Amino acid sequence: MVSEAYELIAELAPPGRQREAVMTRYLNFMETHYASTPPNLWFTQLKSQWRSKDAWVVEQFINSANPVMSLYARVNRKIAE
Repeated sequence: MVSEAYELIAELAPPGRQREAVMTRYLNFMETHYASTPPNLWFTQLKSQWRSKDAWVVEQFINSANPVMSLYARVNRKIAE
């Protein structure tokens, strides 16, 4: 529920400081809960973000400290090209 709330807030926040702050919290939450979340749930929660049409969102995931998140964002960006 926490990740879904962060995802929704990040989508609705206006560009700028607020959106960046929410995205930072969202990424931090997903990066630090990778090991404790069942893999299928974790991937499902992030799939829409990796495939986002918003280049800023995809770039945030590409720059993630979590190598799995970064890799999937990079792969999905290449597929979309």
